[in-house]
Amino acid sequence: MWCIQTQKLFTPCGAYRLRSYLHHVVHTDSEAIYTMWCIQTQKLFTPCGAYRLRSYLRHVVHTDSEAIYTMWCIQTQKLFTPCGAYRLRSYLRHVVHTDSEAIYTMWCIQTQKLSAPCGAYRLRSYLHHVVHTDSEAIYAMWCIQTQRLSAPCGAYRLRGYLHHVVHTDSEAIYTMCYTSLARSVYVTLRSTLD
Repeated sequence: MWCIQTQKLFTPCGAYRLRSYLHHVVHTDSEAIYTMWCIQTQKLFTPCGAYRLRSYLRHVVHTDSEAIYTMWCIQTQKLFTPCGAYRLRSYLRHVVHTDSEAIYTMWCIQTQKLSAPCGAYRLRSYLHHVVHTDSEAIYAMWCIQTQRLSAPCGAYRLRGYLHHVVHTDSEAIYTMCYTSLARSVYVTLRSTLD
């Protein structure tokens, strides 16, 4: 992601250049990154109808990514508004044909303001008894945000926190934190040199 952003590969430079870059330089054929690039540059997140996006995902990117389609539907249909849990769950089940607990949980956390500094117990209890999940990933992200562990506090503190408090060695979360720090340092150095 850092390479794509800094090399300005998110510009409309054609699918071949990005795919070739992902394959030969980064050594990955990440359909997720490619799909996001296509959607952003082709402006498929506009209210252009579900058929166009689904057809695009199937025939161009060769994927039926329900996650991307669901996010598009939620954003364009404004389902993230406080419209009640039943409407979103019903939508996910009957329209997108998925019971995505992750999407539903994020919606609940946002609308119910559970990301506010209300204590770890409330969020963990909510995830366990209401959404019926002990999602360590969501809980860890909440802890990192509210406890400001994503601040430049050093890698040791975050890794220790993830291991001893959340009881996970999530390399993904740690990497995101470290990448954000590295990117901020890069931007600072770049602006200074310019």
